[in-house]
Amino acid sequence: MPASGHMRHPFDLSCIESGEDLIQFFNKISKSLANHSLNAKVKIDGLNVSFKYVGGQFAVDRGSNKEIDVSGITIDRVEERYGKGHGMLKAITNLLTILNSALPDIKQEIKDLGLVDNPHYFLNTEYVEGHTNVTSYSNSFIAFHGVNGFYAKYKKPTKKELKQNPSALPELIRSGIEGGSGSVEVSYSQETLNKLVAKLKPHAQKIGFDVCGPVSAYCHKSIDLESVLDSAFDMITYSRELERFKGKSIRQCLQLIQSKPSHYIVNRYNKFYQTREGKKVSPYNKSIYSEVIEHSTPVESFVIRQDLIEVTHGIILMHATRLLGRQILKSMTSTIGDLSNQSVSHEGIVIRDNLFSPHPFKLTGDFIVSGASGLIAQKVKASK
Repeated sequence: MPASGHMRHPFDLSCIESGEDLIQFFNKISKSLANHSLNAKVKIDGLNVSFKYVGGQFAVDRGSNKEIDVSGITIDRVEERYGKGHGMLKAITNLLTILNSALPDIKQEIKDLGLVDNPHYFLNTEYVEGHTNVTSYSNSFIAFHGVNGFYAKYKKPTKKELKQNPSALPELIRSGIEGGSGSVEVSYSQETLNKLVAKLKPHAQKIGFDVCGPVSAYCHKSIDLESVLDSAFDMITYSRELERFKGKSIRQCLQLIQSKPSHYIVNRYNKFYQTREGKKVSPYNKSIYSEVIEHSTPVESFVIRQDLIEVTHGIILMHATRLLGRQILKSMTSTIGDLSNQSVSHEGIVIRDNLFSPHPFKLTGDFIVSGASGLIAQKVKASK
């Protein structure tokens, strides 16, 4: 997972307690997008990179507890972090070169965005160079999403250390915001971010790159959610425990979910369920979802019988979110193209609006599944 962490899907939001809540939420979103009262941004599909300002220069921070991430991967330490010949070397070197060369021009902006006074703040960006991940783009660019802040991290004393010193306290290994894990988007000025982007452009162009801020997305044709909600949910193999869903529409299946199986709290799910191998998974596990929906593998092949209903609820919520999100994206366009067409299918849209949620959230459609098979995911899997 990138340093910016997991961006919430609609089913992750605290305002969604049930399947009916999800239906009403999507109806509200579609109406607001259709009348242009909701500000949506394109979610670029690239390599997520996080930059902070340390020691008078920019550095990358992947969010791990490693010293090199906490201190900052400066341009002279890129090979040390990734290893000689790693595919990330070129990307990170290019980005640090652009940012550092622009420093004399952007000192005021990075201070106003909080990066100078808060070393745990970072610029949340997306790096794209042609076919960087799943989506193919015609040019190379850096997209700036916003400003995030890392949560503080502590190392708990071991049992041996506690035995030697019962009053031993957790050791601070990464300073930051108290009370969470990973990172969270912080308050910042969009106007200042736009100024930063404008000043970076000439520096990026010297090495053949463009720079953009959040790209606005807007509705350009009607959104039809009813046809999705009324379509049959017939993708799963029904066991005796799952008979209640048989022959039902997606709407009817959602209405049977009175309480969602897990909530996303402080950057993690609060309930996990047991697989047949004894592992614990969230009910929104992508691998299980894909096997069940794409290959009709029975849900009971993956989880113990006691957890069958709850995991199925997760699969239904994911599938409805995928199809309803896809339907909305079909009606969205932007200055860099439609959100869904034959040549480019962007990752989705991001919505930041306190009327819907205090947290940014995304609508990604089929990218809920296809993102897991992207080039970046493959590289990460290979390196592991």
